[in-house]
Amino acid sequence: MPQKGVAVTGANGHIGLQMIEQLLERDGDFQPIAIVRSARAAKALEQRFGERLQSRIVDYANANELGDALADATLCIHLVGIIRQTSNATYEDAHEKPCQAILDAAQSLEHVVYLSIIGVGEPGMANNECLRSRDRAEQLLLNSSIPTSVLRVPMVLGLNDYASKALAAKASSAVRFELRPSSLEQPIDSSDVVTALIQLLSGPTQKSHLIELAGPESIPRRELVARAARVMGKRPGVMIGIPMWLGDFAASLLGVLPAPPVTRDMLQILNHDDAIDALAGAESLGISLTPLDETLRRVLTG
Repeated sequence: MPQKGVAVTGANGHIGLQMIEQLLERDGDFQPIAIVRSARAAKALEQRFGERLQSRIVDYANANELGDALADATLCIHLVGIIRQTSNATYEDAHEKPCQAILDAAQSLEHVVYLSIIGVGEPGMANNECLRSRDRAEQLLLNSSIPTSVLRVPMVLGLNDYASKALAAKASSAVRFELRPSSLEQPIDSSDVVTALIQLLSGPTQKSHLIELAGPESIPRRELVARAARVMGKRPGVMIGIPMWLGDFAASLLGVLPAPPVTRDMLQILNHDDAIDALAGAESLGISLTPLDETLRRVLTG
């Protein structure tokens, strides 16, 4: 059977790198094609994977550039997205425009797999412009003529990624101020996300569908940090809660900056209560979920 070309957008991110490693290990079934924004990112991929990997440098919103990059691909894993908007990187630039460009360029694509986030489409999050933008991007793909699989996930924990480093910092603090420590977290192991994406990539492509997937446990953030501390061999510190209204007020003040360090949209997403039926999503994909403590040991002590 000939290899299938798989375009991976956002290939230099943590999930993208793991995707490429897994695709290259699958006995020649797939030939990944890394889609990145810059020559620097392409160079880093070349140093890591050598001649095994093809790279393409594109503007994700440019259908012509994407068309050239997708010419040798029949499948696409789309990993690009943001939760913080700036004057130079808007939600529309990160979500809707790339999806529309993929559709405009995708003459050869048989299947698109899009990684999205939990919270999209929920009535209680209807005023969150980031999630509204994500929803519009999802609908562009799901309503297109190209079969699309959308996978929504919450916090992803992987070795040396931002979320794991932030969790380690919290777990190492003797005293820490935290917005809404009762917020429910349902973190998923990055390896499970990659496995799910590959299952979707390899599965039937007759129709579009959407799946929500999370880790096996939904627990308050204060408990997650305490468990992380114990895994790291540390004594859990004191967490002092800060009300959401105060965080929203600070984010509103910072919102006047061209590149605010935090926004109200971002705070809403990070403090969203994640509590879905993870087993249903895992069963539909035919995968097993990594236990939370096993994930914590891998990413915090590995």
